[in-house]
Amino acid sequence: MVSHSLHKEGAWDFLEYFISRGAEDSYYLPTQISSLRDMAEKATAPQPGMLTNHYSVRIGIGDDVHEMDEFPQYLTDALMEQIEGMDFRPRSAAEEQIIEIVAEEADIYYKGDKSLEDVTAVIQNRVELLLKETH
Repeated sequence: MVSHSLHKEGAWDFLEYFISRGAEDSYYLPTQISSLRDMAEKATAPQPGMLTNHYSVRIGIGDDVHEMDEFPQYLTDALMEQIEGMDFRPRSAAEEQIIEIVAEEADIYYKGDKSLEDVTAVIQNRVELLLKETH
């Protein structure tokens, strides 16, 4: 949300809803890890007498594509392991500057103004300089 938004209250309402347990009935993964675990448990252990899914799901893992009516435990475990291992900490100033350098130089490459080799050499030099200055 930008600081000069005309709809700050609406944006905050949306964010509050989206990170609340009320959003867990959507088609997206929940934003709270506890809700995600609940969803995973329900998906891998359907209640007796209940329909599992009304449709099959196609899931790609590497080059393998699986079509299934239920979500197997090993895929749930793999997904949870990936999500729980993610680093959501804010980036450091140096990391932000590196991303900016890459974006600037990539733009020059995509415009056709420099070759890939030239652009990667410039990125390498700029990042090395930045890291020497900051460390």
